[in-house]
Amino acid sequence: MDELVLVARVAGWSVAIEDNGWQGSRPEVLRVLSAGARVVSVYQNVNAYGRFSYAVDGVVLTGFEPLFPQRRWGSQPDLLLPQMRAVGLDPDWSQPPYGAVELVALALAERLTGVHLDARALDRPLLAAVVTPRLSDPPASFRLRREDARLAAAIGQAAPALLRRAAATAAGHAVRLAQLESDPVVVEALAAAEAGQARRVGDTSPLGWRIRTWAVEAEIAWRVRNDPSASLAAQQASARLLQVSGREPAPPLKDPAPWLAPERVAALRLRLAAVQALRAALLADPHTAVAATLEHLRYLPAWTAIRAATLAILAPGGTAVPPDATDL
Repeated sequence: MDELVLVARVAGWSVAIEDNGWQGSRPEVLRVLSAGARVVSVYQNVNAYGRFSYAVDGVVLTGFEPLFPQRRWGSQPDLLLPQMRAVGLDPDWSQPPYGAVELVALALAERLTGVHLDARALDRPLLAAVVTPRLSDPPASFRLRREDARLAAAIGQAAPALLRRAAATAAGHAVRLAQLESDPVVVEALAAAEAGQARRVGDTSPLGWRIRTWAVEAEIAWRVRNDPSASLAAQQASARLLQVSGREPAPPLKDPAPWLAPERVAALRLRLAAVQALRAALLADPHTAVAATLEHLRYLPAWTAIRAATLAILAPGGTAVPPDATDL
């Protein structure tokens, strides 16, 4: 169930194709891929949701949904208006079109790059790699104010030092629940958070690599738990792609049975939530740190205890605040 990407060289461009993935549409990935280069990304899922992105020199200049191109974003959201109109993509329509909008998106990509894709371009051995997704950006906004006004108010009124302490405390609860107290990377990062430090956790840092690899394991467990046949089917599909890329023989298939236990799925997802919350607790801005930490934890079964501990720190004097009618 690995996420694979296949790469071909066509007309001076590198063309990357993902097998059942969307990494190439993520802004975190586009920023890195476009450093010193230009990147055009076309994505569509089975529900017809898609995304077109154009990034240059580490900046996403323009992005939009092909079904709703009036919803544009990026540093220059209107940059591609002439090219969009030239391929028949009306940037101002109020109703979604019907038909193969992905073909129009590919036509726009061809106009920007000069690369025409057809089956012959891919009908040869291709470079292949297994993808370990990059870390996600911290959420730009949080829904806590609407869903839990009391906790949101406590965060809004607290001093920066208390916010950092609250974030570290919440992350520490999750670390202990996930039984990660003996992991040296986690222990060191938690100690930094408890000391009130801010730290950038990069993709290749020890904690960043924990998050990325454990996210893959949690995703595999979730998929297999919901569709036990998916594991073998996905492995077979991956094997075929690796053979197409010239990497033979294909790796042996793995028995999905060890992934099927509900408690294993829960444990892997808890472990991931704990290290994601720990990374959030180390963010530079104290308000973002505590809000992002809680965002990762608020759907855990232990949320009530985590919330109570957070309020106990954020309340005046550091004492616990009794529940009231606004608590959810």
